[in-house]
Amino acid sequence: MASHQYSPLTASQIRLLTLEPGTGDAPLLGSLSIVSLNAASFEALSYVWGSGEKPCQILTPSGVLPMTKSLHSFLLRLRLDKPRVLWADGLCINQADDEEKGSQVMLMPEIYSKANTVLVDLGEATDDSDLALDLLDKHWRHGIWKGAQLGLAGGQTLTPEVFAFYLGIDLTRVEPFEGELPERGDIAWNACTNFWNRAWFLRVWVVQEFILAQNPVMYVGSRTVDWRHLFAATCAYGDATGLPWRMDGSSEASHRGMMVYICVVTIRQVRRLQQSQEGREFLQKDSYGPLWYKFSTCRFIEVLHYFQFCEATLDRDRYYALLAVSQDVTMQTGVVVDYVCPASTVVKRFARLLISRPYGDELLLRAGLWQLWHDDIPSWTQDLAGPRKSPQHITMSNNTFKACGDTAFVVDLHPRLDDIISIRGKMIDVLVTSHKPNNGRPQEAGQITLQDWLRYLAEGVDDLLRDYPHTTYHPTNEEPLDAACMTLLARSGDAFTTDKKLLMAFYTMLWHGLAPPEVLAQKPAYLLVLLKRFRGTIEEWNQGLKDITREILWPFIQPLRPARTKRGYFANLPPCFEAGDEVWVVSGCQLPLLLRRSRDRPGIYRLVGSCYVHGLMRGEAVVDAKECEFTRVWVH
Repeated sequence: MASHQYSPLTASQIRLLTLEPGTGDAPLLGSLSIVSLNAASFEALSYVWGSGEKPCQILTPSGVLPMTKSLHSFLLRLRLDKPRVLWADGLCINQADDEEKGSQVMLMPEIYSKANTVLVDLGEATDDSDLALDLLDKHWRHGIWKGAQLGLAGGQTLTPEVFAFYLGIDLTRVEPFEGELPERGDIAWNACTNFWNRAWFLRVWVVQEFILAQNPVMYVGSRTVDWRHLFAATCAYGDATGLPWRMDGSSEASHRGMMVYICVVTIRQVRRLQQSQEGREFLQKDSYGPLWYKFSTCRFIEVLHYFQFCEATLDRDRYYALLAVSQDVTMQTGVVVDYVCPASTVVKRFARLLISRPYGDELLLRAGLWQLWHDDIPSWTQDLAGPRKSPQHITMSNNTFKACGDTAFVVDLHPRLDDIISIRGKMIDVLVTSHKPNNGRPQEAGQITLQDWLRYLAEGVDDLLRDYPHTTYHPTNEEPLDAACMTLLARSGDAFTTDKKLLMAFYTMLWHGLAPPEVLAQKPAYLLVLLKRFRGTIEEWNQGLKDITREILWPFIQPLRPARTKRGYFANLPPCFEAGDEVWVVSGCQLPLLLRRSRDRPGIYRLVGSCYVHGLMRGEAVVDAKECEFTRVWVH
């Protein structure tokens, strides 16, 4: 039978698939029709393409339509005893026509928001999928009555009533599970770890497909799953520390999949709550409203950052797939979906758009050679390709750094060259050493262990204090070891007041990392000396040990590596730093930047990355500076 030939679409038209009844493995039968989107009634599919190969097919009166195995599997499971009208991008868009694909992608937000139901395929059933779904369901029904710890709650616990209101479920209709659950670490929980490793959770297109859906219905094999209940299963309950299934370094994809799901549901629910007065009042309550602050605005730069580790077949789709989620950069603001031009051109278009917005400094602070995978995009923008990194970054927190004081961010786009911008700043110092080579590529963030922390602290102290010629750290008049601590933790402040708990914890961890076993046996005596030096209490020491694990995350996540500058500053820098790199404070940027003179374009710099320099984080270098004292510097 001949292949189906697509007819062209007008601007507001879409194609719909009428799926004919069938059972089992009987061949798929259906037909495509062209309709106006405004007058259509249909269900939309959210699924994973998987391989680009199309070995399967559906028979239509106008010819054969090839499709991927994943779509074929889902359609087999969706057949009813009557025709079903569906929209699936793999069949309803002519994938061989890049111009049509671009115009249809621009309609996808409207398609998913107007669909009567969005049918979500989490994949086929596996040997342990029913066990996983049963355990996840029992987990939340067993724990909800103790209060829910949301994954984005910062340690806060919501009462059962508050959590039910947020989730949009009727608590009086929740049937509690009063039986026994497997013990934490029981092998049965491995099924839950495996469940979150399903490809749908890490596909970038599902973000808009799920958030915009009026009524999403999830399928695992032929079993339907309530998405609200699935979200409830991502929470720890009561005073539990974490979830009962493994989410460690050996299951990183599962952890990422669950975090993406937490984010998309949170955005969906915040949008729902913003539509009613009761919901808006709920979000504004001081007790838990800040949990969802980041998701109430959904700036494009943050949406890109949070979902940077989602997967996409085409790199440009990392931008196009998230436009409908953004509330400040949308297709209505002049963005053109283009599948014809080179991918690097698309990246530079978005980079120039983002760097010109009021939060352009945030883009600059997250960019740099340390995270760059492609040689054809500029160093001053984020490279969203390559191994996915953590969505956490110092710019996502409410830090108080002001490396360039109360100055405004000023950026100019080069009028002819799309990979060059100019910024204004002041060069402070130069590096005199290089870091050990790391093959020129950014390192993917992995699971952090206690041994990693101890090694990082011990090696960092050695790097900073080896042959240090002074008895005090001259920029802040601190003891050198205290300054080294604040540098390694990427902290700033008065070491003996606001940070004394962290310093006590730092000295404890450093002692554990360096002391031989016979000395470690003298821990009580060492602790007494520590408390006396800092005039601290056991309670402050314990709190410091808890806080230090959070404070040390930035150097690991970005990641940063310690070094000294020519003038003796202690710095924590992107790992690809080299001798000769320059430390700058840049107008409007809360962190110093490390810049490198371009080897092939004279007079222009490349951005190595943002960094921490102890003694430069509070505007110390520009106390008396005026705007005219800043130098204009070009970066590519």
